[in-house]
Amino acid sequence: MSLELLGGGVATFPRLHGMQSADAFCDDLFNRHGVLVIPGSCFGVPQHVRLGMAGRPRSLCAARALLLRACREWFG
Repeated sequence: MSLELLGGGVATFPRLHGMQSADAFCDDLFNRHGVLVIPGSCFGVPQHVRLGMAGRPRSLCAARALLLRACREWFG
């Protein structure tokens, strides 16, 4: 069964170690790669990001690749 048929998604709230605030990372991720994640500062935990995943598998794979690319740029 595909995610399309389920009509749902998954959310995670990872901590970005070594950062006091994930705001700049989230801004860069959206502005440069078109991937939207919500900074944890919106929830009172600035070192985290809220990452929600739902949609077609092809879109999820593309977003995952962009997220990994951005993480390599920021964290090495």
